[in-house]
Amino acid sequence: MGEDTTEDILRRALRKWGAWRGEEMRQDHENRGRPLSLETFITFFDDPAAGDAWVAENVNLTPNEHSKDVTSSAYSEWFQKLATGRFAIPMWEEALPAQAKAYNSAMEMTIPQLIERGDPISRFVYTLRS
Repeated sequence: MGEDTTEDILRRALRKWGAWRGEEMRQDHENRGRPLSLETFITFFDDPAAGDAWVAENVNLTPNEHSKDVTSSAYSEWFQKLATGRFAIPMWEEALPAQAKAYNSAMEMTIPQLIERGDPISRFVYTLRS
């Protein structure tokens, strides 16, 4: 199929997977009576390994924004060891924004810097429109 077709399939699959995860979190939080806020999303994020998977600096959490600079990541190290190249990038660019949007349609997630793109750090930014 070629790399471009493979990447397109991977991106679509990861968007669907991210949306599924976000919907599952949303339903769980609603069932528990939690507000669908940015703080709830970050505090009760459904990946128990996430907190141990990276070293983050400049972490910020307000009602309308969450950002962090990841300076070291076990995920990135494994992607590099497995020589996944460009196929590691969609994991971040597709799954995480789709998860945030499915959790709360007013939430957006951007990644201005990403280690897998060759940047020195990964910067993850979540915003919640009020």
